Amino acid sequence: MESAEFDLNMDTQCSLKTRVCLVGSSVENEDLKRKLTLIEGMEVLVMEIIKNSDGCIKYQHYIVNMELDYPFVSSETGAEYIQQDDLQYETVFVLQEFNGELYEKLKTYECRIISPYVINYVSASINKVNSN
Repeated sequence: MESAEFDLNMDTQCSLKTRVCLVGSSVENEDLKRKLTLIEGMEVLVMEIIKNSDGCIKYQHYIVNMELDYPFVSSETGAEYIQQDDLQYETVFVLQEFNGELYEKLKTYECRIISPYVINYVSASINKVNSN
């Protein structure tokens, strides 16, 4: 049986320029596109799963500060952004459903995938701050 260890040191914070890529049915979501134009950056909790040679699994958590230089790009599959050796940007894929062929392909390449709910939450947080 595999054992697991959690590293909850969340003081570690990375900053990187991020390209948001709408894929699949997210491409047609006009409300999502509008909300993305309002977001300049967001902090995202990332969980990394690390398996050592002994079979022990370690879950490492950290916060990534994502700076959005431009709101988003759109692609039916995201294939043109999957394995780019672009050291200037990290691509985050917005996917409506976390199942199916498109999800499995992005997951296989260890892409960062977020739900439109993340964008909705960040947008709502911005609106709440701006209304105060």
